[in-house]
Amino acid sequence: MVMTMRESRLLVADNSAGVQSQIRTTLSDWLVQITPVFDGREAVELANSCVFDLVLMDTCLPIVNGFQAASAIRSSKNVVLKKLPIIALVSRNLQEEIKNCRNAGMNESLGKPLEVNRLIRTMSRWIPMAKRSQMSFSPVEARDGFFVTQDFDKFDYLPGISLIKTLENLGGDINLYLILLEQYVEEKWNIASLIRQNLMEGRIKEACILVHGMKGVTSTLGLEELSQVCCRLEEALLHGEHGVSCLLDSFEAAQAVVLGSIDTLTKKLQNSLS
Repeated sequence: MVMTMRESRLLVADNSAGVQSQIRTTLSDWLVQITPVFDGREAVELANSCVFDLVLMDTCLPIVNGFQAASAIRSSKNVVLKKLPIIALVSRNLQEEIKNCRNAGMNESLGKPLEVNRLIRTMSRWIPMAKRSQMSFSPVEARDGFFVTQDFDKFDYLPGISLIKTLENLGGDINLYLILLEQYVEEKWNIASLIRQNLMEGRIKEACILVHGMKGVTSTLGLEELSQVCCRLEEALLHGEHGVSCLLDSFEAAQAVVLGSIDTLTKKLQNSLS
């Protein structure tokens, strides 16, 4: 038995469409009202103007980062905001980052890629008692559209995708994974060209935002090699390092591999579920 959240109002501040989609789909069965925002300034504005039961806050938001946004919420004259639960979403769950979360007034942190079961359990600890209801928590093996670990072996290894780890993080939810992969292809197929265009026009900040968003979604989807390239590219852009062009070439090559593997994987998964 686990405490879960019905009819709760949730503010999700994350500039990754993939992470937003994962959270929205994961919580769809619990009737949680989700308001998505993609930068820290908007998160602060909404927190001050609307009533929420909990905030999920990415620490690396554009315009105003998550630490600054949380601090601004805590410093509000509205006493309710001083007790509003804020859960940090961090790319690296390091001691220094956890300390920064606490200093900013955040209550807890969750590492990316998000694990479905841990996300639900963490949220259920912080949702106000009045909004909680007891529901039985079934293991993923007992739910339609879910795979157990031994089922993963029927899929061959595909370059660029860590299938087993990712499905375990998603609670074995194949349908959710298919939705996220489809959304990724639809939204990110031309991302390398967009980054190149921004760099050619001198819009370094915009290019960094695109790469950071890619870093989050590739980590969520288990595209580990591409995610590592994104990390190196983001660091190079932020610090003005040499080799950005070569890293962008590596990014484009890794993205091409991933798109091919996703096409193969989605066809296999869809066949397995039909």
